[in-house]
Amino acid sequence: KARRKLSDILENRLAGGKAIWGFKDPRTVAFLPLWNMILNAPGTVPVFILAVRDPATVCSSLKRQINREEAITELQWLQRTTDAVYHTAADCCIVHYEDWFARPVEVAKGLLRFTGLDHFFAGNIDETVKALVKPNFNRAVHETYQIQNEHARNLYATIKECRGDGFDRKRLMAVVQECRKAMNGFKGWYLEAHKHLALENELRAKIVSKGQKVEKDARIADLEKDLQKLVMENNTLLLESKDLWNEVENCRKHLAAQYLRANTPAATPPTEKKGSQITQTVPVASRADRSDKWRQETIVLRHSYSFRLGQILINAFTKPGKNTYMMPYYLAQLAWDMMTGKGREKLKQALQDKA
Repeated sequence: KARRKLSDILENRLAGGKAIWGFKDPRTVAFLPLWNMILNAPGTVPVFILAVRDPATVCSSLKRQINREEAITELQWLQRTTDAVYHTAADCCIVHYEDWFARPVEVAKGLLRFTGLDHFFAGNIDETVKALVKPNFNRAVHETYQIQNEHARNLYATIKECRGDGFDRKRLMAVVQECRKAMNGFKGWYLEAHKHLALENELRAKIVSKGQKVEKDARIADLEKDLQKLVMENNTLLLESKDLWNEVENCRKHLAAQYLRANTPAATPPTEKKGSQITQTVPVASRADRSDKWRQETIVLRHSYSFRLGQILINAFTKPGKNTYMMPYYLAQLAWDMMTGKGREKLKQALQDKA
């Protein structure tokens, strides 16, 4: 599948370009066997350039930029460099990063000749190189890190003597073979790593494919938390409502008892004889006083803040609908009466009206 896609890319780039087409990507070395098959099919002749840099400076640079451990960078440099030399059979042009600051014009001329771009370049090479290669670009002059991996040290020591396309390929290939043999001795480690990476990628693919379900589950979990919170708050309000209801009931029973005592004679009132008739004496004045007192107590109770609060909560839960919807308004009105003292004014007005 990848081969077909890469073949299409190659054909489109070659057909659309007026000169030589090329690209740079260090990760290409891992796919050079695939690229060789693609390039050989239409008879295309590839030209490979291997850009090399001191692995010590590469380690320091990546440590500074992305905080990667130097030991990991050493292995990466060793892997990519050996793959590049091995899969091209050392048929490449080797360009050292450090040479751009020591002899830039010579390096540029060698690249033009090796790639065939000297047939297309018509500018002044000295001025072009001077404009592109600045001395302050060399960030490797102050590095002090030392390579720890023995095979990386040996490979770089050998490749430092290889420049351009005229170098001892046989000697370089021999060192590369030794490095690959040493790395294959630890093949079990990276096979184990590949297995775990495959499982991780599979899990990531499942998560992506079920992304909507995961988001939906997360939303449901949030809603469940909100519902649980509302239930707890509702239970608290119900307990408070129950306490207020019990208080109201006790007040009603107390007032009812007072009403009964006020309207029921405690004993047989005394009688007086006048001729043949018996006249019963009833304490009318005291009965009227107790009735008025009961009315006043009822009015005071109904206008008390605790009674009004209990009535608002009870109606909201026992008679839902408008009472529940308007509960915030009723509570706000009650709070306003308490803060401004209008509740006391309403009580005085109600007592005056009853009087």
